[in-house]
Amino acid sequence: MRLLCRPHPKRRLPLVLLAVAALLLPAGVALSGSTYAGVDLGSSYFPHADVIRREALETGTLPLWDFNEFGGAPFLGNLVDGLFYPPNVLFLLLPAGRAFEILVALHLLLSAFGMYRLTRSYRLPRMACALAGCSFALSLGVMARLGAGHYGALVTLSQAPLLLGLIREVVSAPTLRRSLVLALFAAAVPLAGHPPFVYQLALLSAVFAVAELAAIRRERSRAIRAFAGLAGAGLLAVLIGAVHVLPSLEVRRHASRSTLAAGDLAEEQNPDVSWLPRDFSTFCIPLYPRKDLLPEGKWALYFWHEKAVYAGVLPLLCA
Repeated sequence: MRLLCRPHPKRRLPLVLLAVAALLLPAGVALSGSTYAGVDLGSSYFPHADVIRREALETGTLPLWDFNEFGGAPFLGNLVDGLFYPPNVLFLLLPAGRAFEILVALHLLLSAFGMYRLTRSYRLPRMACALAGCSFALSLGVMARLGAGHYGALVTLSQAPLLLGLIREVVSAPTLRRSLVLALFAAAVPLAGHPPFVYQLALLSAVFAVAELAAIRRERSRAIRAFAGLAGAGLLAVLIGAVHVLPSLEVRRHASRSTLAAGDLAEEQNPDVSWLPRDFSTFCIPLYPRKDLLPEGKWALYFWHEKAVYAGVLPLLCA
C-alpha cells in the first residue's frame, strides 16, 4: 500500500513553469550583483526602510513620526512603507536592497500562482492556467511597476488574482474556514498597497462578488450562505484593516492632493492619482499613454508606467 503519492508529471510541470517564470527576473538581478533602480526606491522606500531598521536595532523601538520630511509626517503608520504588512518584516532583518529583492520574488510568485489558482477554479486546463499565470506575472503592468520603483502598486497587483480566487472559493463552497482565510488576506491588502490601487481593487472585488452570487442565485440555500460568508469576511477585513487605515485618514486632509476635486486634479496629475469613472476601463486593460490627455513634456516621459489596476483579463483570454 502506497502511503505517499507523488504528483503526476503533468500536474508538476505547470507549477515548475510558473516558479521558473516568476523567479527569472529576480534571479537575474541577484546573479548580476545589481539591484532594482526605480526612482521611488532610492528616494522613498530604501531610506525609510533603513531608518526603521536602524531605529529598531539601536533603540529597540519603531519611529512613530518623521521629523525630516515635509516638516513632520507620520512614519510607522503611513500608507506607503507598510511596516505592518507581514512580509515587510524583512526590512527589519536585512538591508533594504536585499530585502526588496526577496520581496519582489515573493510577490511575483504570488501573482503567478494567484492567477493560476483563479483560472483553475474555472476548470481550465493546467497548462492554460500556467500560461495565464506567467502572462500576468511578467506583464507590462507588473514589470513597469518594478521599473518605476512602485513597490506598493506591485503588492496590490500581485494580491489581486488570489483575492478574486478566494472570493470564488467562498461562493463555490461557503465554509467558516474559507471566509476566515478570505478575511485575513483581504485585511492584508491595504497594509502595504498603493491607496488608489487598493481602492480600485476593492471596487473590482465587490463587483466580482456580486457577479459570482448572481451566477448561483437559483441555488437559494447556497447563495444565502455564500452571501453571509462574503459579508462576514468583508466586515472582519474592514475591522482589522481599520487599525492601519483610520490613523492615516486623520492626516489625509493635510495632503495637497485632497484639496482639489477629481476633475480639476486630473488636469495636473496622471490618471493613476486622479482616478475618474472614465478609468474603469483599466480594470480590463492597461492604461497606455494618450497625448490628448497629457500636456506634452509634463507627464509624458513618466506616464508609461502609470497604470491602474490591471486584473489580468488578457491573460485569462490567452488561457
